[in-house]
Amino acid sequence: MQPATAQDQTFAGVVRAYYQSRKGEIKESTIKSDFYRLNKAILPLIGEKAIRQITKNDVEMIIDDCRERENKNVSINRGLDILRSVFAYAVSVDLIESAPVVRRLKDDRDIIKPPTPAEAKKLFSVALPHVKRAIIISCATGIRPGRSELFKTTWADIDFDRAEMFVESAKKGGLAQRVVPLRADILPLMKQWFKEDNEDISRTVIHWHGKPIKHHIRSAWTRALKLAGITRRLRPYDLRHHFATYALSAGSDIKSVADAMGHTDPSTTMKVYQHVLQRAKRAAVESLPSLTDGED
Repeated sequence: MQPATAQDQTFAGVVRAYYQSRKGEIKESTIKSDFYRLNKAILPLIGEKAIRQITKNDVEMIIDDCRERENKNVSINRGLDILRSVFAYAVSVDLIESAPVVRRLKDDRDIIKPPTPAEAKKLFSVALPHVKRAIIISCATGIRPGRSELFKTTWADIDFDRAEMFVESAKKGGLAQRVVPLRADILPLMKQWFKEDNEDISRTVIHWHGKPIKHHIRSAWTRALKLAGITRRLRPYDLRHHFATYALSAGSDIKSVADAMGHTDPSTTMKVYQHVLQRAKRAAVESLPSLTDGED
């Protein structure tokens, strides 16, 4: 299959044409793997968009979506490599003059460094109203801070009497929904937000001037980081890591933390936060009574 004109060719069409042009050069197993990634993370977002209309912002939207689904950078980079290849092909057959910028993400296999309580407070003090809400709720509940969970939560999902939040879990093969307790110290603030929203239970908790957040809060987040004087790499998703890190450090049991975060298997939580658990084990050992004090 060869591409049609630049005016009516979609990204999905260019993808098919690219792999047809490479038939015999790319292993079938590689093609199968590539299409798994394309169908999972890329085609649902930009598949029907004309190749000439795709921009750097579309690429960033794909990256944000993958991070919301907890994909590691090493995995996201494989999908970005596919994007580069398809864009290069589109340039070679004159569908586009130049390819959108597709950056490569840094290796994120190092220990996760979530925002400290001091950093979270700084961000909250300078952030725009919708980002303030995201910071408080994500840090206090561990909810996924994106459109897969937080952005689609409405006031109807908040039970002030029981101090609980109903969460429609991200589609990751586990429970379809879960109930997360709300901390007593954030309830007054959430009640204030509810009043500001005219107690409209159909409205999303996180919104911009009454409109739901469709994709991300990247620009507002970057603004908050700059105003807070935070120069290190920090993502909205790291607010979720803040919850897990400090809950485990405070002695919360692993299963309760995993349940609140929507991890279907506590071993996932243990694997990601093993460095925190190691510190907790050290604290437990050091808390034991001394066996040598007063020894002759």
